[in-house]
Amino acid sequence: MANKKNWLGILAMVLVFGMTIVGCDNDSDNDSDNDSTNGNYEKLGTFDNPFLITNETDLRKVGTGKDGWSRAAYYQLTVDINLENRAWTPIGNSHNNSFSGSFDGNGKNILGLLINSTAEYVGFFGNVGKGAIVKNLTIIGYVTGSYDHYGYVGGIVGMNDGGKIENCYFDGNVTGSGSPGATNCVGGVVGSNGSQSNISSTVENSYSTGNVIGINAYVGGVVGYNYKMVQGCYSSSEITGDYYVGGVVGYNGGLHIGNGVIVTGIIQNCYSIGNVIGGTWARVGGVVGNNSGTLQNSYSSGNISGNSAGGVAGWNFSGTIQNCYSTGNVAGGGEGAGGIVSWNEGTIKNCYAIGNISGTIIVGGVSARDSTGHSTSTGNDKVINCISLGSSITVSPDGFWDPNIGRVTGYFASTSFTNNHARNDMVITGVTVTIISDPNGNHGADITSVQWNNASWWQNIAQFSSDIWEFRSGLPILKGMPTGTQNPMVL
Repeated sequence: MANKKNWLGILAMVLVFGMTIVGCDNDSDNDSDNDSTNGNYEKLGTFDNPFLITNETDLRKVGTGKDGWSRAAYYQLTVDINLENRAWTPIGNSHNNSFSGSFDGNGKNILGLLINSTAEYVGFFGNVGKGAIVKNLTIIGYVTGSYDHYGYVGGIVGMNDGGKIENCYFDGNVTGSGSPGATNCVGGVVGSNGSQSNISSTVENSYSTGNVIGINAYVGGVVGYNYKMVQGCYSSSEITGDYYVGGVVGYNGGLHIGNGVIVTGIIQNCYSIGNVIGGTWARVGGVVGNNSGTLQNSYSSGNISGNSAGGVAGWNFSGTIQNCYSTGNVAGGGEGAGGIVSWNEGTIKNCYAIGNISGTIIVGGVSARDSTGHSTSTGNDKVINCISLGSSITVSPDGFWDPNIGRVTGYFASTSFTNNHARNDMVITGVTVTIISDPNGNHGADITSVQWNNASWWQNIAQFSSDIWEFRSGLPILKGMPTGTQNPMVL
């Protein structure tokens, strides 16, 4: 009898255990796709199994650490989300709290973003760190940052310090302000790309539309301050600032960080089509406000104005600008106006400008002046294979300083000129100038429409490379550029 009872007990335990196993299997069928604790699924938040963002609640959960949604996890946006101007706290909002995971926007849109912050890192993402990826994301909204000590403000990312930002688009207004002597970095997409370290940071195939405004700031249509790589980007935003102001990048830096390592900013295959406007003391460029690195294969087509204004760059300090062009008009103040660069202390090579240039003292069809007399002068200023095609150059003397004007360069002492040209019918007003046609002089050699409309002239005489430029009837255009229509024409 006892043995019978024991067997019945064992049978009951087996049945219960079996039902429990079946019950676990059934429950797993009903688990959420984002349940990172479910042992029967591969762990979520990984490359192969990202957390799926399906609503605003999910979006606000990113980077919080709740349910495994950490700053180091992988995420994918699955639907458009409208935040309806409800306040947003940046993801990764401090130096020690950076986002180091991956966020794939998946071609979806985040609308109604609203940020108004006095924090150091301001953007949809505040601080993006080493190894992070933010990609395929469109954001529409308003971002405002005000910080008294070197803040970072961007439409999508405030600071990118070691990450990769690609295929991202911001539409709206970005405004950043700092205090005098404590300059902010303000960009339509990213406030600052890279830092004073030897860590790779890139912004690729990204763009902005709307307005970007900086006060006491490095301000750019895509990136405010760049230490590393910006490529394949463009902006149609109107850019306004009072310090270093650029259509794509505000300041493209280069510096020594010790042990012989040099950090050099690179901008390539980028363009700006919006107007770029600078204040009383601003250095303003169609692509970059200041270039101390490498700027290549880029162009601008908006109108440029500021104290020191250049069609491509405001200042070129120890940097290289090559294979670029500008089509807009340039209006400069006391520091000069140039078709490509206002103040040059580096190399300008294989560039052309076709807009009209005007200024108060120093004006040039390619560069306004060289660095003679400046504390950082190297005496290595070079203008090589450059073409000035604007119909007019105008100087409006202030009655105090003697004006300097040139079809290629206005004021020069140490500049080396090599194989430069200028249209023969250019009208110069405001001062009497004796033009000497010389490819190695500050006025360049005369050319006519027969030459500048001839593809072989550009290749054989101007020495523009077919690897970089596409030759056709009329002016050459750049190869390998992001979406957009290039149609430069001499007026």
